[in-house]
Amino acid sequence: MPGKPPPMKPSGRKSAASLSVVPVVELPRRPDPPADLSAEEQAVWREACDGMSARWYGSEMMPLLRCYCTQVVLADRWRRALIGLDVEDKRFAALCGMHRESSRTVAALAGRLRLTPRSHREAPKDLRERRGPRPWEEQAEPA
Repeated sequence: MPGKPPPMKPSGRKSAASLSVVPVVELPRRPDPPADLSAEEQAVWREACDGMSARWYGSEMMPLLRCYCTQVVLADRWRRALIGLDVEDKRFAALCGMHRESSRTVAALAGRLRLTPRSHREAPKDLRERRGPRPWEEQAEPA
């Protein structure tokens, strides 16, 4: 015999004392930002995590979230560098390109992390136009 069978559950009603016991369940916590991120990146991390459920981020998402925070800070730095810069300045085109790439990366990572409002909308079940009843919905002709 491989082992003892599992114990049977008691039958009948549960006592008032057993119903008054509330099991202790540890609630999930939002992940703390890694210590090696800058203060700005840690603020972005907290903002992203506070906006979502505590169960939203699994360990598999941490590298993406780290990249997202870095890119948000970089995009903001490029944006600040562009403020007040003349279009004729030699650095203008390069800074615009860096800002554009960082912004694209931020948008892509936000989508992958499902941080955008579009990620939370439910998609319609079927976008195709229905043309008549489905085959199984057709009624059989009387004989």
